[in-house]
Amino acid sequence: MSSSKPNPLPLGDVLRDLAVLRASDVDLSDGTSFPDAESADSANGADGTQKSVQQSYQFVREAREALKVYQRGDLDKQGDKLDILRSKLGELQGEARDDSNKSEG
Repeated sequence: MSSSKPNPLPLGDVLRDLAVLRASDVDLSDGTSFPDAESADSANGADGTQKSVQQSYQFVREAREALKVYQRGDLDKQGDKLDILRSKLGELQGEARDDSNKSEG
């Protein structure tokens, strides 16, 4: 018997569901107002459906790119660089303060 557990939230399914939510213009902050699917389909027609599909594809592309950036560790690298620059700036500000105090005294 295998002790491995199936993935409860497969990435592909999650991304698809998020794309559907984004394309359907659902406001998740409210949580109670979901558009009526039949009225939305009849009001939008084929053009609205095509626009929704394009928005879904765009959302999936952006989500995949965000995941790639996260997995590469680019954010951590940039954060480390930022910390180093902040440290150097603090040192320079401290030196500038010391120099101005010496010139005043």
